[in-house]
This record gives sequence, structure tokens and C-alpha cells, in this order.
Amino acid sequence: MNPHGCEIRKKIIEIISDHLGLDPKQCTPNSHISNDLGADSLDIVEIAMALEEAFDILIPDDEAYLCFKTIDQCVIYIEQLVQNHDVIEDLKKSINDEEVKQIGQTKLISHKK
Repeated sequence: MNPHGCEIRKKIIEIISDHLGLDPKQCTPNSHISNDLGADSLDIVEIAMALEEAFDILIPDDEAYLCFKTIDQCVIYIEQLVQNHDVIEDLKKSINDEEVKQIGQTKLISHKK
């Protein structure tokens, strides 16, 4: 795992353990967030919201329920969202205003067809 991934894992475990009032050592990679750690559906939503804020990402509610089964699944999911977010932000920096206008005009033309 890369160093960035270790930081993500630590932060996720910190958020989950804080929210559920657990010792972080209880949050092992294979810990099931609901069955082993006692999270209910409201906890999952609140954890997802805390993760969104911590990592500046968006997690649809239905995906949180599907992807937050174990700590490892949660880490993998968040790592992918963070990587995608970073790629999009880099792309935004590399596109100038004129290119944005051209992309917008192309979309308008394709929608009119």
C-alpha cells in the first residue's frame, strides 16, 4: 500500500472508531462495520458524511451501504474516490477557459441533434 493509502486507512479508522465510541484497535481490516463494530444504518450515513468532509469527496447514500461492509472495503472505496477526485482536479487545472467554452458548445450542439 502506498503512503497516501496508509494515511487514508488511519483517517478512516479514526473516523469510524470515534463515531462508534470504539478503540481504534478494534477496527481491523476484516472488521464488518455493522456486524462486528455495531454500526446501524444511521451510523453508516453519518460515517459517510464524516468521510466526505475529511476527504473532500461525495459518497452517494446507496453506495455507502454497499461499499462499507468491512474496514478494507471502505478503505478501497475511499482510495478510489480520492484518486478520481485528484485526477479531476488536475484536469481542471490543465484546461483553460477557451477549452471549457469549446467543450460546453460541443455539448450544446450534441444535445440539439
